Amino acid sequence: MVVDILSKIKQGHKISGFSWGELCQDILDHQKLRVDTKRITKGRHSVIKTQINKHLFAYISDKVLVSEININSFLDYAQFRRINYPEVTDETIRNEHTTINSIFKFAHRNGYTPVSRVHVEEIRITEVSRRDAFTIHEFKVLQHDAHSWIRQTDGNDHPIVSTISTGHICISMITKDPRKISILTNSVWF
Repeated sequence: MVVDILSKIKQGHKISGFSWGELCQDILDHQKLRVDTKRITKGRHSVIKTQINKHLFAYISDKVLVSEININSFLDYAQFRRINYPEVTDETIRNEHTTINSIFKFAHRNGYTPVSRVHVEEIRITEVSRRDAFTIHEFKVLQHDAHSWIRQTDGNDHPIVSTISTGHICISMITKDPRKISILTNSVWF
């Protein structure tokens, strides 16, 4: 045991009562600096923070010492998520696995643990789902292009016709079913 500890110290690893919560706070602080330097977005930082606070701390308490976490500690994480959140998708779990391993890569790089990667359940995504929401930028581009296209095809420069048609296209794209909005507006979908 003493030889083990001395070996870890010689390799530059910190030997202390460093907790999982402290490690996660360090990674959040590090990621905040990455937001400030535009390496990641505020949204990504928010996702990481939510994953840590809502799910990772529910799986392993923030009070647990990092030295008590081993390479196999996260093997059952995916199953834990499926049991506690039946609506969770495999894509979400895979994203959380990425966050978990980025935490350990950071911890290893900073000498908090000799483990640079943990084992997680292998999840193969056979079909990537499309998200249902547009970003603000995507919606603005869609709205602008639809507005321009309507003016070209209709030959009608009347603003109300162009606005209604543009709205029709945008809502149809969002709902993924042009018939829904056609029924509401009693218009014909081309």
